[in-house]
This record gives sequence, C-alpha cells and structure tokens, in this order.
Amino acid sequence: MCPALPAGDNLTALAAEGTVGPVPEKTLRSFAESGTVEGVLDADTDEAYAVRKAGSDVDALADGRDSFVRSWNALLACIESKRVTMRAA
Repeated sequence: MCPALPAGDNLTALAAEGTVGPVPEKTLRSFAESGTVEGVLDADTDEAYAVRKAGSDVDALADGRDSFVRSWNALLACIESKRVTMRAA
C-alpha cells in the first residue's frame, strides 16, 4: 500500500491487471464505501511513475501475484492429495 494515498485510494490507484495483494481491513472498508476502479495501472504511464515516486514498488505487484499463484496451486494440490487419501480409506 502507498502511505501517501488516502486509504480507499490505494486500491483504485494500484489496481493492476493480474495482481493480487493483501488489503488491510480499514482500506477495504473505505474502498467499499466510496471506491471505484475505472481502469488498471499500466507500468509505463505517468500514474505508475507517480505511484513509484510516492514510495510504492509497482514492479513488485507482479511478483506478489506470482507468489500468490504458486501458493494457491500448492494449496489446491494439498487439498486434492488429502481428498484422494481420504477417499481411499
């Protein structure tokens, strides 16, 4: 999250295609009350530059997505393995 932005604006300003990130409850509630996403952040825009300048690592958003996908796939594989084991018992 970018500390220079108001709570709900973090989600609007940092929405980027294919990214996943944790959201503090305060930010989520603020966004739910008044936030909208009208597009997604492109890494090569003035907006992305401004977000970087404010202290956020735009490139790390994609790294977070990749880490989430790996963890999600590992969780699904674990669930499937347990399901197969329980079914065989």
